[in-house]
Amino acid sequence: MDKALDTKFKELLSRIQKELLKQKGFKKSGSNFRQYLPDGTCKIINFQKSMFNGDGECRFTINVGLYFQKDMENIYSNFKEYECQIRTRVAGISQRYVGDHWWVLTEVTEVEKMYAELLTLMQEDILPWLDQFSCRRDVIRVGQTGKLKNMIRGSVYVNI
Repeated sequence: MDKALDTKFKELLSRIQKELLKQKGFKKSGSNFRQYLPDGTCKIINFQKSMFNGDGECRFTINVGLYFQKDMENIYSNFKEYECQIRTRVAGISQRYVGDHWWVLTEVTEVEKMYAELLTLMQEDILPWLDQFSCRRDVIRVGQTGKLKNMIRGSVYVNI
């Protein structure tokens, strides 16, 4: 991927952080946005670039996850999205997309239009989905409805 597109991608993420996620308590690290709750429940929004990106394009998707800290002394660790006990791609929580969705950023991409789409997705789908988990008890409550069925990775032990 060329440097100009990488710069556009980074600018897009910085703008999302500055204009939306920072005020919601998310901290940015690379292409990850993490929010830490007092009980050790952690939320992540991850912008994953495709490993097949070549010259002239930057393909990316969005992963969302919940991570449960075992050790409260390390509550602010930089866990990775793939380490989350509950995780999904954006299509798992949004009706906007069928199947796996990848955005494509090129030299001719209308960045403002892409930004508006991502902002709407964040405000109407991703953040409301994450907001339903204000503590570990909420994970149990939502899990009992079956809505997390295909999102659980491995065993999830939630101490309350």
